[in-house]
Order: sequence, then structure tokens, then C-alpha cells
Amino acid sequence: MSKSYLPVIVTKNLKRFSTMITAQVTLRILKAIGTIEIFSWHGTVETNKNEGILRLDILSKYESTKYLNQLLYIANLHFYNDFGFEIMISKAIPYAKERITSLMKNGFTLLSGEGIPKYYKNYFIRKK
Repeated sequence: MSKSYLPVIVTKNLKRFSTMITAQVTLRILKAIGTIEIFSWHGTVETNKNEGILRLDILSKYESTKYLNQLLYIANLHFYNDFGFEIMISKAIPYAKERITSLMKNGFTLLSGEGIPKYYKNYFIRKK
């Protein structure tokens, strides 16, 4: 079965030093299943790096590796170059097994190490 991606509607809202992009994602089911949001932040994890904070807000019944892998594929393919990110960060709480699996399959690793603030627990990072 071939992969099929339907149009993604992207709106840009530029404020101060961040970029917020909200994408309404429509898959073969022909209805919105959630949003992708990304905004830039400088130096949250690594000093002087342009970081993209990636939020995936998906209806529960579509929170599966099948859909998450497609969304992360699109983000990895476009967001680094389109928005000048060197790093993307996304959160997955421990019981979100499908999301964690998809993040890891798409090149993200658990953010850990000395100097990482406690509030970054459960975040995953991917470098360009």
C-alpha cells in the first residue's frame, strides 16, 4: 500500500522572536484529526542553538504509530530547513507508548543529562 498524504493547511503567526506554525492535518479519512504546532526557541537545551519545540495534539483514536510516524516524517522532512532549526524537541509522557515508539523510530532520543532542567522530563530531542 502506498503512502498517501493529503494537504496540510499551515498558518504562520510571527511574534517577537518565535514562530508559531499551526497545521491542521487531514489524512485519508478526510477530517481534521488534530494539530501540529512548532515554535522556535533559542538556547532552551543547547546554548546558541535554534530549537523547534514540536507539539502534536492528536485525537486519541489516532494516537498510533501509523499516524504519528506520518506526522513526524513530514516534520523531519520540512521543519529543519523551512524554519532554520538545528534541534527539535517534543514531549511524550511515559504511558504514551505509541508516541514514544514513533519519536524513537523517527530519530528522537530521550532528553537527559546534567544541566537539563527538571521540567524537561519526558522530552525527546532530535538534531538535524
